Amino acid sequence: MLNSSQYMDIIIGQGIRTLPGWKMGVYLYLVDGLLIDCGPEIMKGPIGKFYRERRIEQVALTHIHEDHSGMAAWLQQQMNVPVYLNEKAIAEAKRKGKLRLYRRLTWGQRPAFDPLPMPQRLVTDKYTFDVIDAPGHMHYHNIFHEKKQGWLFSGDLYLGTKPVGAC
Repeated sequence: MLNSSQYMDIIIGQGIRTLPGWKMGVYLYLVDGLLIDCGPEIMKGPIGKFYRERRIEQVALTHIHEDHSGMAAWLQQQMNVPVYLNEKAIAEAKRKGKLRLYRRLTWGQRPAFDPLPMPQRLVTDKYTFDVIDAPGHMHYHNIFHEKKQGWLFSGDLYLGTKPVGAC
């Protein structure tokens, strides 16, 4: 199930992926036709419904992890929208993701897709987002900053005492 709410011009989709003893949240952000990250393939039913009910003109991915890019191929095929990704991750995106079993079970597969290189700015009718390289969580990770509104979309939030395994 995917719930949605709205804050100013930001439509927020929130889904919960439940596994035995563990819950993971998925958040989708749609700002004036710009979708920031697109969620995991394993939630295709509710996420696809969310997308079909809204105007999506472009997609910007913070990084290539399957919980952020799993629906990119579907968006390109079903909605015919451009998908932007850090230029250095494009070759990886064009191949089906090679994922460890626990990641496939949690988020599903990441089908191959054909992204465009991330521009320096993402522009909608109302907003301009500066694209900022922010390696750390991933080598090729971008964040999106809308200065006038004070918005920053960073992709992942890590809450824990120590990282588990390599990304």
